[in-house]
Amino acid sequence: MKKQWMQMASLVLNCALILLVFWQGARLEDLERQTDDGLEDLEQRLDMGLEEAKKQEAESAPTVRFSQVRVDTASRMLTMDVTVEGAEGAELPADLGFCSPGEPYRLSWTQVHLERQADG
Repeated sequence: MKKQWMQMASLVLNCALILLVFWQGARLEDLERQTDDGLEDLEQRLDMGLEEAKKQEAESAPTVRFSQVRVDTASRMLTMDVTVEGAEGAELPADLGFCSPGEPYRLSWTQVHLERQADG
């Protein structure tokens, strides 16, 4: 009789353990589904933020124009007017340097400091 009770208790415990395993598996599936949904939402928001940042950067990028380029061959002097335009209130580059094609900008052979004129 004692042996039958032990077998019955063992069977009940095994069933309880199996139910617990299935219940935990269902909870894990729910958590995984919630995590996947959250990750998809986060990815969409990051993509939208990245696109917005790229758009703002493109809108605020300064444009540079060179005009009235003059070369004095006797003195080997290159003279030109440089116009840098950007969006209203945007930070413009403070310096302009010239270098040979393919040469790193940090090795530019002349640099000038730019200043904002009264007309903007």
